[in-house]
Amino acid sequence: LLLLITRLAAKLKFRPKAWLLLVPILAMLFDYLENIQVLRMLRQYPDISSELVHFSSLMSSLKWLFVLAAVLLVLILGGIQFILWLPHKPH
Repeated sequence: LLLLITRLAAKLKFRPKAWLLLVPILAMLFDYLENIQVLRMLRQYPDISSELVHFSSLMSSLKWLFVLAAVLLVLILGGIQFILWLPHKPH
């Protein structure tokens, strides 16, 4: 997604702001953190603390939030590129 956002922005001659590029990177980071928490729960089973479960759930929710944001960025940038690609009729 990071590469796709960068390429779509470049085709639009739009230099993406650093925070736009952070969106898919944060999705990846939260995915790794979620995986680490799941591994911790597997190792601690059956004595899993509720705090660990809540933290894992938070990481999962944040991951999907940033994945959705990255997909929306791709759709928005792609939509803008498509609109600019359409031939314009003179009035």
